[in-house]
Amino acid sequence: MGITGTLLYFGWSTTAPQVGWVEMVAEIHEAVVGALEALLAVHITAVILHQRQGHQIIDRIKPMT
Repeated sequence: MGITGTLLYFGWSTTAPQVGWVEMVAEIHEAVVGALEALLAVHITAVILHQRQGHQIIDRIKPMT
């Protein structure tokens, strides 16, 4: 995601039509971002479900004080 974002930052034109490789990188970037968002949502859901089942997962991931 970082690589495609960097390529888009330096390759995206706000005044001229986009070249083919920029549009392809943009599509890849959108797919990777969507996958990361889905992975994050699944992890948050898993933490909530484990906590509700009594596994005390929140206690295990908090830093020790």
